[in-house]
Parts: sequence; structure tokens; C-alpha cells
Amino acid sequence: MAQLAGAETLTNIAGTGGDVVVRRNNNTENDGFLRIKNQGGDGEASGNDRIGLLKFDLSGLSESITAGGVQLELPRGESTGQAVNTFDAGDILYLYGVPDLGADENFDEASVTFASFPYLTGDGSVTTVRPETDLTGNGVNDDLVPLLDTFTFSEQSDAGDLVTFTGGSLTSFLQADTNDIATFILTVSQTQDVFKTAVFVSDTGTEGTPLPPTLLTNGDVPMEGTDFNMMDGTTIDDFFILRDNYLTGTTFSQGDANLDGIVNHLDFYLWRTDYLAAGGSLSAIQWSPVPEPATSAMLAIGGVAAMFVVRKRRQRR
Repeated sequence: MAQLAGAETLTNIAGTGGDVVVRRNNNTENDGFLRIKNQGGDGEASGNDRIGLLKFDLSGLSESITAGGVQLELPRGESTGQAVNTFDAGDILYLYGVPDLGADENFDEASVTFASFPYLTGDGSVTTVRPETDLTGNGVNDDLVPLLDTFTFSEQSDAGDLVTFTGGSLTSFLQADTNDIATFILTVSQTQDVFKTAVFVSDTGTEGTPLPPTLLTNGDVPMEGTDFNMMDGTTIDDFFILRDNYLTGTTFSQGDANLDGIVNHLDFYLWRTDYLAAGGSLSAIQWSPVPEPATSAMLAIGGVAAMFVVRKRRQRR
């Protein structure tokens, strides 16, 4: 596999970039914050529902994209006395991509509304009745735009927390671009506390650090775990990548999970731990392409190596 190209980042401030929040009651918000809210849930009828639109100008990239990510910052939380502006454990954010050359890909912040943006569903949208095939209930029409990644909060968010979307679908979406515009839709399923209104810093925000919505590429994209192809989490396909690059690979995309510069048995045990935790079966593992001595060694020292790797992994986090 090819090495990652040079790392580059883009904010959505310059050029055709920008962001805005469209609200189900058709009040568009463009005031330094991205308020993301889903009070209506599956009913999709609350005027308080808010969805974010993010747009990036890709013309500033000089390297080809081999990995992509989108990152946002939360400026408020318990530590700032603003717990009402947080997400809770279990809340799920969704990042969709507007198809290349699709309608309103180059939306106008000054004129776009919930009613005019063609990819939304429920009351006040173009698609008032949500399609039966749309199972997410987050105000976005899954039949029209691809879901690129989700982010589930493991605990209540706080000021300064970063939310990062990555994965193979997001990377492929960016690689398919032909007009130097990448537009995303940011939404949330019904939150645990429907009265909370969580906020991110927008492109004009000044509260907190601040970090405007940022597009990450290549080496700047966080790579943890064992999803080496950055698609669908840890699967048997990631083992095949590790196996094919065993003792020769040197990068994450080749199976180097602990980023020590070599694909070896330590990476295998990291992958196996994640794979089994995700419900994978050992019977699916095909060992034959791995040199027999290496296979025997991996099986023989499994217990010790696994303990070592878990400890090392915790230390680097």
C-alpha cells in the first residue's frame, strides 16, 4: 500500500468555505456557533431542531488525499458553567456528504433555509413525509446523501473537547470530488436530554480556543485502533492487510497498529483483541500466507504479548 501523502488541513473560513445552521422553523443561524439539536426525534416536527451545513474549499490542497477527516470543537460544558450546551453519553452525531456537483453543494449562507435545502426531511422540509427507507430519524434524507461517519459520546462533553469524523467512506467522498468543494451535513439523533442545545464553534466563532470546523487530510487524520482500511471498523479485512504486510509493512495502512514502524505480532494481538470484541470469529482467520514459524510464534506467546500490547496501548493514550 502507498504511504500517506503530506498532511494538510483546511478551515472553512476562506474561499467558498463556510458554515451555517438551518432550523426547522426556517430561522437560519449564522452567528459564531453551530447549534446542533434534535428535540423532535422520529416525529421530525419540532421547530427547535437544528442541522449544521459545512463547506470546504479544497483548491488549497496540494497533495492527493489518502485519508480524510472532519474535526470540530465544543466551546462549552460543565467546566464553563454551561452544562445545558453539552452532549450526553450515548448521544450520536452523524456526518453526511452532499454528492459532488449535487444541488446546493455550494450553498449560500445568506439564503439557504431548512425549507430550501433539498436533503432534509420532516416538517418544514422539501420532503415533509420521511421516506420509510430512512431509519435514522435525524432530519436528513438517507436516500439522497451518503452517511460518512458517526460519533457516539462515551461521556458528557465538556469545553475544549474535539469531535473527529474519519473513515474510508469519508476519504472516498473527498477523493471523488471534481469541483474543489466538499459540503457536509452535521446532525444528531434525538438527544438523551431533549432540552439541551449543544454548540460547536463555527467559522466566525470567538468563544473558547476557538477552532473552526477543520478538514484533516493524510497524516493529520487520527489513526487509532486496528481499522487499517478505515472502513466499517475492525473486520477480517483488516487482518488480511496485516497478514499481507507481516514483517514488511511500516505504516498504519499496512497494519502497524501501535505505530512502532513494523507490522508484527504485537499488531496482530491488537487487531485480534478489537476483532473479537466486535464479535468476530477466530475461525475466519486464514493463516496460510503468514510464514509458519511466525504463525507458531504468535500463537505460542499470545498471553504475554497481549498483556504487553494492552499496557503499551494504554500508555500512549
